[in-house]
Amino acid sequence: KCSFSQERIWIDEQIRESLIKNSEDLYNYNRVIVYQIEDGFLSIKRFRQSINILLDKHEIFRTSLDYDADQHCLQQTINHTSNDLYSYELTYVDINDIEKVNNIIYNEQISKYFDLNKGKIFRCHLLKENAQDKNHLVKNDYILLIYHHSAIDQYSIYLFLKELTEAYKNGKLNKDDKYQLRYIDYSQYERQFNLTNCEEFWQDLFSDYNFNSRLKIPYDHTLNNISTGSYYSFNIDKSLIRQIFRYKNKININLFRIFLTTFYIYLFKLTQQTDLSITSYTPNRFRDELNHIIGPFENII
Repeated sequence: KCSFSQERIWIDEQIRESLIKNSEDLYNYNRVIVYQIEDGFLSIKRFRQSINILLDKHEIFRTSLDYDADQHCLQQTINHTSNDLYSYELTYVDINDIEKVNNIIYNEQISKYFDLNKGKIFRCHLLKENAQDKNHLVKNDYILLIYHHSAIDQYSIYLFLKELTEAYKNGKLNKDDKYQLRYIDYSQYERQFNLTNCEEFWQDLFSDYNFNSRLKIPYDHTLNNISTGSYYSFNIDKSLIRQIFRYKNKININLFRIFLTTFYIYLFKLTQQTDLSITSYTPNRFRDELNHIIGPFENII
């Protein structure tokens, strides 16, 4: 059987795909990580070999998800290593044409490149300006790494880049016998874990919570059933960052708690409500061995 995270992501995709067929306003949502070469050059051949090394090690990138109607469950199958483990594309583009570059990145986010039934859940797209040198990425060229959500979480991205760098430098990955646990092993262990106490804790915590309540946030538009969003980027002054870190060290808590508390205070000032609930992610890597595995561990709380 698959893990609870894989199951949640698979169900979400089934619902999303059924809605996409009937709506022009809904798209796929792939995880896209963008890197730009700041200096020097990078061998395209060696880079692709490094990716193959990672995909060979981490079986999650070769894992297909299929619903077994007889067993009434979602099952995962690890596929054999092959030459077409992932989708690859090289595009020559004017790097200074920011609008065109952004359109390519956006297209990677929303396009249907992956197939869970076949275990096709990773893609690499290189954006290169100089068409004469076909062997190297140079300054200002882009690397787009695109993942299906069933393959990774936020911490997995850090592991992927760390091991990709090691594989590129050394042509291989060092194996540590202490960390032989695979994601599929974790998913089976998770299924055997007794969650009764966890379920009782959350049921008790939210026993008197009004899930139908809405934040009294000022708005000037009508609510609808289609969730949309946007983001706003800004720079924080370095002196403020230093103050935040000094405060963090003084009271011995992590940055997440500081920013979460700040967000709660902001919502309180905005709404004057005291019973606030915020959805967030927890890493869910409760054993050291799990910190060396790429896969979707994160849980929503």
